[in-house]
Amino acid sequence: MKKLSLVMVFLLIFSVGCASEYKSDKKEMSISKKKEIEKKEIEGLKKDKDTEDNSFYNAEEKDRKIIKTLIVMSSTTEFDKQKKLLDKFIKEYKCVVLNSDISFDRVYKNKKSRTLRYMFKIDSTKLDEFKNKIEKNFELENISISRDDVTSNYIDSKGRLENLKIQRDRIRELLKNAKDIKDIVVIEKRLSNIEYDIERYSKRINKIDNDVKYSNVEFMLDENIRLENTHNASIFTKIKIAFGEGIQNFVYFFEELFLGGIFNLPFLIMIVGGVVLIYRYRKKRKNKMNSKL
Repeated sequence: MKKLSLVMVFLLIFSVGCASEYKSDKKEMSISKKKEIEKKEIEGLKKDKDTEDNSFYNAEEKDRKIIKTLIVMSSTTEFDKQKKLLDKFIKEYKCVVLNSDISFDRVYKNKKSRTLRYMFKIDSTKLDEFKNKIEKNFELENISISRDDVTSNYIDSKGRLENLKIQRDRIRELLKNAKDIKDIVVIEKRLSNIEYDIERYSKRINKIDNDVKYSNVEFMLDENIRLENTHNASIFTKIKIAFGEGIQNFVYFFEELFLGGIFNLPFLIMIVGGVVLIYRYRKKRKNKMNSKL
């Protein structure tokens, strides 16, 4: 009986030890899976860093990603004619109009001056040709092309995208071989994050490609109804026009001042009336106090 009790105690200790060893092995497997996933991601990040450091300097001039923006400011006394000409060029070069609006400025001789603002996209290979046409057909105040080199950002994004795709394939293999539920949950969460990053970098790359392929154009056409065209006029004619414009500006200033006073007249009446009422009330109260004394 004593021997039987010893055997039962021994079996109980052995079974407990086996159970704890199984749990330990299971935990170690789960930890090893996590470490394996983290190792794959670290390798991918190292490749990203190498790509970022070297690819920018190795890119040839023809392969560089440069976003161009043409900015044009023009002033004219023939607004309608110039607008039609610009619309013709936009149609001719198959530009994509993003925004267009006409705003009205101050009145002069019963006319309102207008300002046209255009924002559109044009094929980058035709940008220089379009610029030359604008210079020949418009009276310009300013024209310039800005260049934004995004090669580093583009190559970095493309390198990260490729490494993310490699990580995704490796994690999919791990997911196929995973049997423990906890491991599957961890792997699927990492896979979901990687899929999100892949979509994000893909959109960034596509946007850069589109911005490089189609340049931006910002065009402002200002109607100048207050000045005559003095390009070919003599110095005396220019002095005469400038003097006349000076007088007109002086008159315009006082017109605006007078109209501003009329506009604010109700408020001035209310303020003055309020001050008078307060003054009379205080004076009346003071007289009452003096009569009591």
